[in-house]
Amino acid sequence: MLIANQQSMNSSAKGEDMLNISQKSLIIGALFIPTMITGYKMAQGGHPPNSFLLTIHKLTSVANLILLDRMVYQRHKITPFDANEKAAILTMNACFIGTIVTGALMTVNADMPKSVHVAHRYGPWLSILSSGVLLYLFGR
Repeated sequence: MLIANQQSMNSSAKGEDMLNISQKSLIIGALFIPTMITGYKMAQGGHPPNSFLLTIHKLTSVANLILLDRMVYQRHKITPFDANEKAAILTMNACFIGTIVTGALMTVNADMPKSVHVAHRYGPWLSILSSGVLLYLFGR
């Protein structure tokens, strides 16, 4: 009897979490928009970047990473990850951290090597792609 109750509690918690994934996906997707727009505006504006745009850019980027990792933690409490989910989590975090680091380097010094600029140009797109894959894996 106790095992049956525990299983039904786990399945109801999993159902509630799956319901929230679509809502969280919308919030995460909405936060990517100002990150990308402010990044594009700053790329057009030269150095030093507009401090207001830079602040919005950094806050929305970090907020996305926090929301995604919080979702990962909540999902981990419900059920263990399979190999694909683990790979998607590692890839998503690596893309975000790499993009944040290259952005910080570019903010401090505009004369960074071309590879840093290229990494920061494509890092956000890889972050979006890996986040989408992770959300898909969590929602299936």
